[in-house]
Amino acid sequence: MESIEKISNQLLDENHHIEQIIFDHTGDPIYDRLLTHKLNTYLENKSIRGFLLSSEWTKQQYTTLVDIFYLNMSFLIPPMLDIPLNLNPRKYNYSCLNRNPRWHRLLLYTMLKKQNLLTNNIFTFYNKDPYNGQPIWGYTNYEDFGDYYEDAMHNLKDMPLTWLSEDSNGFNDLGTSHPAYRDAQCNIITETEVCVEFSGEKIWKPIASGQCFHIIGSVGINAWLRSFGFETFNNVYDSTTDSIQRLEQIVNQISSETLYTKDNLDKIKHNYHHIRTDILSKTIIDPLDTIINY
Repeated sequence: MESIEKISNQLLDENHHIEQIIFDHTGDPIYDRLLTHKLNTYLENKSIRGFLLSSEWTKQQYTTLVDIFYLNMSFLIPPMLDIPLNLNPRKYNYSCLNRNPRWHRLLLYTMLKKQNLLTNNIFTFYNKDPYNGQPIWGYTNYEDFGDYYEDAMHNLKDMPLTWLSEDSNGFNDLGTSHPAYRDAQCNIITETEVCVEFSGEKIWKPIASGQCFHIIGSVGINAWLRSFGFETFNNVYDSTTDSIQRLEQIVNQISSETLYTKDNLDKIKHNYHHIRTDILSKTIIDPLDTIINY
């Protein structure tokens, strides 16, 4: 917060005509739970209006700060919507793409491997940081892994796992052309974070592609999707606060049985058509008018 204040103060001192400030935090999770309150207090003291663009899906009302969910969604979602709905049998039951090797993604891989659930999956995992190319040799927060720690460290030798020859450790594919979305019935979404609220483009890809999905994300993320009118697929894990138990509950949903039951197919069709309505634009894009027209 100190660096934000320093930059903002300099900006305001040099440009007295500025009437509002936009803070962009869409790229990463917000770990400081008090950041929004601090920003609101700062804006009140400066008597200036401000907007926070973030990917945190829990929003609160403030006196001066306007919190807007994920500006970039207005650009990322439309290219996903050109896919025709295809409910023909698919070759794989599950898919799960992991570019950035975060601890909860390694934990998921360890759980899947332990239960021999990787045989009919499209699964990728890399052992290098995609932003700097440096190898990740280990994870030191033992408590994150619980009883899975030793197995998880041993499993690092399995990496990298690629699916296509053109798959790249440093390439962030924002599209839906990968077989993970075309050839699998269900996508296991490993969000950027499981301990703080965060939502990126990964959630919308299986919905737009006509897939079932499970979300490795923070508590309540399925309930948040349902608040938009989307259908979710087994919510037993959605309120489990312990991250390890939440992942275990998700893994317990995975089997070799087809996911194309009548109930799931009805949900897939509903979600496919629902994302193509104006439900998201009203919530995500329309608030931008507040900034433009203020």
